[in-house]
Amino acid sequence: MFYNVADIVDKTIKIEEKRIIMINDLIDENRNLPTINLLGKVFQKESFKMISYYKDIKREISNCEVEEIDFRTYDKISFLITEFYNSMFIPHTKTPKEYLKHALNIAVDELALFIDIQGRIVNNSRNTYKITYEILSKIILRLEKQVENIDKLLKN
Repeated sequence: MFYNVADIVDKTIKIEEKRIIMINDLIDENRNLPTINLLGKVFQKESFKMISYYKDIKREISNCEVEEIDFRTYDKISFLITEFYNSMFIPHTKTPKEYLKHALNIAVDELALFIDIQGRIVNNSRNTYKITYEILSKIILRLEKQVENIDKLLKN
């Protein structure tokens, strides 16, 4: 069995699914705070869009011959993603600003994770990982946009 970027995308979908569960918990906890509820629903909708985007990427990948990622590199990448996944939480927030700050921290950490993953794949390039690099670049661009959007909300 070999690993490729589709396996990384699968793990990315799991991150978004956990984010949705966390947001649902936040909404349930803060039923009396309409602003937090509204923000939660906005972020929840964005997570569903991200899952759809990642599934589109998986369909795109299935039509290509994707490069294999060597086991040692994939193992480290998988460990980093799992570590990020396990570290995700939403603290008990009572203000929209607190929630946005935490959402921004998670988004920045996720962006850094994928930049790190892309770097590990490039550094291990006995082959050229053209398709893998392109897919990770798309994910990174999407995550950068997410960080920018949260940052704009926080500044308003």
